[in-house]
Amino acid sequence: MTDTPLIDRIFVALAVVLPLCLYLLTLCRGIPVGDAPELALAAAKLQIAHPPGYPLLTIIGRIWSEALFFVRPIVALNLLSALFAAAACGAFYLLTSRLLVVQGMIGRVLMLAIAVTFAAGRTLWSTATNFEVYSLAALITVLVLLLLIRLIQTGDRRYFLLATYLLGLSFCNHLSLLALLPAVIIAAISMRSILGSRYLLAGVGLAAIPGTLYGYLMLRSRFDLVMSWYNPQRWTGFKQQVFAETYQRFVASPNFADVLPYLHRLRDLFSNDLVLPFTLLALGGLIIQCRRDSRIALLLGSAAVTNCILNFNYTISDIAPYFLPTITVLLIWMFELLNWMISKSRATAGIAVTVSIAVAATSIVGNYDRSDLSTRTKSETYAKDLFKSVPVGGMLFCGSDNSMFPALYLRYVEDYRNDCGVYGHLPTMSHLQRELGYQFDGAWTNFPDLLKHAVNSGARPVVMARELMNFDNNFPRILDNLTIRDLVYVADSKMQLPLQDYHTQIEDIPELYDPKEALMYVVYQLAAAESAEDESDVKSERYYSRAIRIVNMMGEPSLSSALATYFIDRNQHRYAIAVIEPALVLSTLRLKERLQLLGGLGTAQMRLQNTAGARAVFEKMLALDAGNTEAQFQIMTLDASVAVNNGNLATAIAVYERMAQLAPDQHQVTMQLALLHIRTRDFKSARLALQRCIDADYRRDEANTLLGQLDSTGLK
Repeated sequence: MTDTPLIDRIFVALAVVLPLCLYLLTLCRGIPVGDAPELALAAAKLQIAHPPGYPLLTIIGRIWSEALFFVRPIVALNLLSALFAAAACGAFYLLTSRLLVVQGMIGRVLMLAIAVTFAAGRTLWSTATNFEVYSLAALITVLVLLLLIRLIQTGDRRYFLLATYLLGLSFCNHLSLLALLPAVIIAAISMRSILGSRYLLAGVGLAAIPGTLYGYLMLRSRFDLVMSWYNPQRWTGFKQQVFAETYQRFVASPNFADVLPYLHRLRDLFSNDLVLPFTLLALGGLIIQCRRDSRIALLLGSAAVTNCILNFNYTISDIAPYFLPTITVLLIWMFELLNWMISKSRATAGIAVTVSIAVAATSIVGNYDRSDLSTRTKSETYAKDLFKSVPVGGMLFCGSDNSMFPALYLRYVEDYRNDCGVYGHLPTMSHLQRELGYQFDGAWTNFPDLLKHAVNSGARPVVMARELMNFDNNFPRILDNLTIRDLVYVADSKMQLPLQDYHTQIEDIPELYDPKEALMYVVYQLAAAESAEDESDVKSERYYSRAIRIVNMMGEPSLSSALATYFIDRNQHRYAIAVIEPALVLSTLRLKERLQLLGGLGTAQMRLQNTAGARAVFEKMLALDAGNTEAQFQIMTLDASVAVNNGNLATAIAVYERMAQLAPDQHQVTMQLALLHIRTRDFKSARLALQRCIDADYRRDEANTLLGQLDSTGLK
């Protein structure tokens, strides 16, 4: 920038200021949905966020929130994301200026329009208006690519050193930027004659230096923290944190059948971000760039391809920001084509500028409503509604991110309901241990055991947030005999909870874009439906139908699966089918997701006594996955049921024995075997099966009663 004319500096400033104005207009004024409140808690109070811990963002956020002490912390940190994203747009303008063929006002307008398009893309815009890691990731991505391009163009080795340092720094922010590593390697290989071994080794060292920021996790975890994931004091916890091993549950096994759905997801992502017809311009830009400088084309292409490959098996729903490196590269290639056009003739230059302005305007108009978070603080109102159900001095247990993150932020950053304790699963385990009087020595105690201890101690009233959860900390599976009270569960049926007067108007639902926001509205609908059902109010049908409609409109498989599971658990199988069937036609369904939905559909059909329909579903599962044990087990269940109904007990017993071998943990099969053995007067086998049920603590009282009956009659 030191040798840049004033007019160019003005345009660089515009490339920052225009996006920033856009972001400020749509900035979230409170607590948004997602990880933002958790990251804000980590930054404002120097806690430890979810893996990999984000030490860079945490430290910067702490400094920033202290500097803006007069602003509400969450709003100040949301603003920080907007500044990072706006700076990324300015850096993007600089990057394109280094590729520009024709100087002058036409070129500047073209570059500014493309920078605004980058800013107004749904992915960057949606992360710029709330405190997330991705806007900083976007800034680092653009800077690294800019430095590598300048290295190739000028041969100045300082660009390489700074690029490697920023690459190392990026790993302290978000691991998706591993996609940039091949680009750095390609740049190093292509410029090896200039760099030499000394600079290559220096680059490796500079990339390693930022890794020392992860020492923050070990040092900070020694303090009395409210939120500390995986206890990084220990090496195993530190490794779990840094390498994000907990997210392996979101990584599916590679399957060729997932290629087409993955391409459909990419199509949806890029069409939303760049407007699909214009995205195709990137292909022409790639060809032009290959002819002009194949090294730069290879460098950029490696980042985009690696980014897409790394994310292929990742099934998490809100994955779009992981593709920021690819989106950046596509926009660079789009610029390459338009840049080539302005160098050809005045007519083509006019077309290029018109297209660039049209793309920018279309992105702004098309993405504004979806990206406008200025009034979307559903996470905050949801948490406050949960707090309203907590008696004075009580403990609120949260089961998922939707409730845990905003509740933790409100309680421990803004001191909201400071008479309460707030606990979730992994991040608050050490805090919960201390609260319950356990001496914390670095070991972890199982969360379900801690929860049971908190409930049974009776020292403080305990309520648990009711949510559609896919985690192991599903409260009804941990504690028996929970009582439903609107948005919460309670373990004590005599506990008097305050009457609910929601902050949220459940009849007035805005247009929904975010699956997590939709999930909160669904929870409200289900709570209202159950209350109406208990009072024999016909409104329950309307609430259930609205919940189904919300989920079906989102087109998110994990959300559909969660709601279907809820209905199946409540024996509302027709509702479950109404959720699953629309989800099964989604073109983006991966094999694992399709099998999960089909499993729910088959179970619902079985419980509706639709044997033929259930068998057809499970056979379809086997056609998709010949080794699917769930489908095999359910088909055997159908075969056994038919055999029992036909009085062919020997066949039924043989089928149940195969089922027990296939799924030894399904103790209901053992109980069915015991009952069939009693009917066939094979009392020895019946005794063995009943004893296995008792040993597994499955229907122990019933099994003991049957054993007693056999003993009293002297049957051997």
